[in-house]
Amino acid sequence: MDAREERSDRSNVLRQEWPYLSVEGSAYELGYQHGAQASHLIDKYLLWIDRMTGKSRDELCRNAMAFLPLMERLSPQYVEEVRGLAEGAGISFEEAVLCQARGEAAKVGDEACTAFAMTGKATKDGATLAGQNQDLAPDYADFALLLHVKPTDGRPQALQFTFAGQLGYSGMNEHGVAHFANALYDCPWKMGLPH
Repeated sequence: MDAREERSDRSNVLRQEWPYLSVEGSAYELGYQHGAQASHLIDKYLLWIDRMTGKSRDELCRNAMAFLPLMERLSPQYVEEVRGLAEGAGISFEEAVLCQARGEAAKVGDEACTAFAMTGKATKDGATLAGQNQDLAPDYADFALLLHVKPTDGRPQALQFTFAGQLGYSGMNEHGVAHFANALYDCPWKMGLPH
């Protein structure tokens, strides 16, 4: 593929329309609905993770499960959403955890992403602007989706750009609070919440 074909291939990714999923309910119900609505994409995503990392599914799941105790301690609701995702998608709980900790489980760095926020004199009308680019391989577009999360437990609604099976990536909640996911690789992986 020459440079012109590669640019054309990338511009097709930019014009791609992603599926829109809307989920509502308890943490478990949010995950279940996500899994049920995107099960075919989640299956493809897991196969892609296997292929791209060159590691066995068992090894990847084992590595991902090392994050579970901290996930349970810091965010039991998150773990309930992962349980719902597994049941809705018809995959194992370990595979659902892998979807959350793909990079960490593979122990490889992703492409770099960049986030920004500007306000005041940096913008035309003083309003705050925030955003992020996703410097990811074009293959990721095959699993990307827009996820509208409507919790019924008092947490705010959010609209997110994420990947099938990943409960969150980048987005903004109904109060205007934005979240971005930048992976920084200046040190080895450490235990924490997966990005």
